[in-house]
Amino acid sequence: MEIAASGPQPVTVTDGNLTISGAGNLTVTGTYSPAFNLSGTSAAVLTRDFTGNFKVTSNSNVINGGSRFEIDTTGDITLETTSTSSAPISMVSGVVDLSGKKVTITAPCGTIDDGVSTLNLTQTEGDLVISSSSLWYPIFNADNVTLKNTGGKVELENTSTAVLTNSSLTIEAAGDISLKYFINGKILSLNMSAKCFNVKLLGIIVGGYPIVSEVSFRETLSIIIIGNTNTARTAMSIT
Repeated sequence: MEIAASGPQPVTVTDGNLTISGAGNLTVTGTYSPAFNLSGTSAAVLTRDFTGNFKVTSNSNVINGGSRFEIDTTGDITLETTSTSSAPISMVSGVVDLSGKKVTITAPCGTIDDGVSTLNLTQTEGDLVISSSSLWYPIFNADNVTLKNTGGKVELENTSTAVLTNSSLTIEAAGDISLKYFINGKILSLNMSAKCFNVKLLGIIVGGYPIVSEVSFRETLSIIIIGNTNTARTAMSIT
């Protein structure tokens, strides 16, 4: 079964849960309005035994409002906005958890989320690549961000000079982790686990102090970097 909906606010959830189940694909397209409009702080969208592709597009926010947006599928997840001023995910405070074979988020404004407390992205096949060319905005705004790829590498890249994230960032990858060209970046804390950690032309600040200019580790490792504004150095532990 294939389900498709389109138009102004094609899906609205008011103070309750919308649960998506089944083996078919779900496609939702919003026109000059959020594709998923979650009204009320308790409104949520969840999946249960969903195995299809989940694709949501809009020329405004893809998701607006609510407390939870949790999609778990063996198919692909695509969130896409054509707006150059609206983040695809916008909440007052909430949790976004996306887990799929391939996770793709398109955000021309340069920022994926606005008002999210926790953002978790999990991919099971291929490489998880997130890139931005924003001059001013961080890719992530959520307080806590976790990127996990059990099938390949994780790569974050900015082709301009914007901030990477203002979040506490955790990255786990079966392959390499690569951070590229994040000048003037700032991270509250950073926890990474990968086969190879690659940083190039990076000016990331953790806790107020720069950590590296260029570094590459070629063995299996786990790195925890915790910023401390009371000392002249940032703590780095490698285990």
